Amino acid sequence: MNKILKLNKTIKVSSSDIVKGFETRQYAETISDEHGLKEFIDLLDRTITEEGYYHDLLYERLDTIINDNITYCAIAFAECGEYQRAIKLIMKALDAHRKTDLIMRKLGWLVSLMLEQKTETDRLKIINKYLKNDPKFFVYLLKYKFYIRAAEHEKVYEWNLSELKDIADKMYSRILEEEPETDVDVVIKSNVLSTQSDHDATIKFCEDMRAVLKRNLIEEEKINIKFAEELEEPEYEDEKIIQDHKNMLIHQGRYRPGITDNISQHLQITEARAYKRQGKLPKALKIFLQIEYNNAENGVTDTPMLREIAKICEEMGDEKGALDTYEMILNNDQDDWEILRKVIHLRKKRHETDSAWVFLKRLHRLYPNRNSITIEYANLLMEKTEYREARDLYEPIAEQYDPDETNEDAKIARLHKAECMLQLGYTRAAHKIFRGLVRDDNKFKEAFDGLAIAAMELGKRDEAKKASKKAASLEKYEFSRDAIEPERIEGMQLTPTTATKGTIERTISKGKNVVQKPTFLYNPKTKKLDKGIEKTFVSNTDSLLNSDGGVIQIGITEKKPTGLFNDLKLLPKAKRTLEEFEKKYAKLFSGDYQTLT
Repeated sequence: MNKILKLNKTIKVSSSDIVKGFETRQYAETISDEHGLKEFIDLLDRTITEEGYYHDLLYERLDTIINDNITYCAIAFAECGEYQRAIKLIMKALDAHRKTDLIMRKLGWLVSLMLEQKTETDRLKIINKYLKNDPKFFVYLLKYKFYIRAAEHEKVYEWNLSELKDIADKMYSRILEEEPETDVDVVIKSNVLSTQSDHDATIKFCEDMRAVLKRNLIEEEKINIKFAEELEEPEYEDEKIIQDHKNMLIHQGRYRPGITDNISQHLQITEARAYKRQGKLPKALKIFLQIEYNNAENGVTDTPMLREIAKICEEMGDEKGALDTYEMILNNDQDDWEILRKVIHLRKKRHETDSAWVFLKRLHRLYPNRNSITIEYANLLMEKTEYREARDLYEPIAEQYDPDETNEDAKIARLHKAECMLQLGYTRAAHKIFRGLVRDDNKFKEAFDGLAIAAMELGKRDEAKKASKKAASLEKYEFSRDAIEPERIEGMQLTPTTATKGTIERTISKGKNVVQKPTFLYNPKTKKLDKGIEKTFVSNTDSLLNSDGGVIQIGITEKKPTGLFNDLKLLPKAKRTLEEFEKKYAKLFSGDYQTLT
């Protein structure tokens, strides 16, 4: 905040003061640093090339520097919730350049500031104070927000509720029905249409406005050709002739100078997103790729645009296209957590383990204290038989293990640490860890597997035989425990659909992995909640995320729907709804899994 206030203070310096100070310093004379004058002179000095400068050029470059600082300060104030300061600064920038993005920022901040006020009177004062030469749709949308807020207020002093809603609807209808006159009007109307989810209307509007831009360009070229031939040396009177001709074109509807090519990309993006929401992905992708092509020609990297392209490629099944685009993003931002995860997932899915390992190594270097990443990285090291390094990574997580607390990461890390030690020849130490794990959890199949191997290598054949037998029974139990038998829930008799051979969970349907689970938490054999079923559910999800992806279906037994009745009855009676079940499901995946999907 101190930096923002300092920059805000330097904005009080006039352009003439800075230019005068700059020229004074060229003669090695000292200058005062009042209001941060020296800081601006230094900024100006850095823009001067070896060829030198001329007086007017200094003012042109200063104009850019000052407005950039004003906008930076305004955005920073807004991010801190200081909307009034932000609006005052952005209005200074708008006095110099009526840029569409600045006007839209002002609108957003003005709405936020207005909604912060406690009374209608205070809101009206804010609106009247900061409205200044704003486009008509800007005013309509601001009034709409005002009347909607007033209608939601508990007390209405000057109008009744229906009148307020009618006025609000009228403002909204004006945006939809009237023709835009400026770039800001076009942006606001396209955004309103988009939020209505009327995709056809949104696409048509964007196409119509792009046709307007094309027609404007054609008419401007005609004007230039016409008057370049007729007026060899244009003077003031000649400029008036040109303007009169433009006014005639405006009256005829052939020329709309308020709508410029500056909003062309916004229209393209809005149209592409409408196609995407309709499910017309090839059309959306074509537009996004055209925008990206134009950006590349101008040396611009638009990360949000690349994300859109990559997501569409994934949805269309173009894994290579998605992967190439994600890696373009990483070229610009090597530390992007989400994109690194996407690249790793796609590399694994394409069985490109070596390249996935490189990206996973980078991810672990960036987030060394994130257990899920460390474990995944260590798992890959184990696959590459680099057991010593993998063990060292598991070690700090394994130390967090406490049998009296639920910490799956620590438990898994302890298991894998023991497996590494077994491979490195530390059999007794590994045997001790495996024994501790099965003592704390007698349903931990993987630990029994490890114990069987360690015991056998130590010559403890009886212990090895018992551990192996226990692991086999647990595997059989996990295979069959999802079988559903007839149940009665609040008087409802369920039809049995279970085959005696148990449930085969994984099937392949239309090229996608489908895991079918009869229940989410309920164990039909014990007729109780079973954390073991939840564990296998998480394992299934993890397997899908780290392979080719897929779908998990709950409430399906032997490919027949059996519903969620058994899981729902585990919830309190007042909460036996699908919404509450979804909350329970979402809570399980509120960490890294949610980030990956």
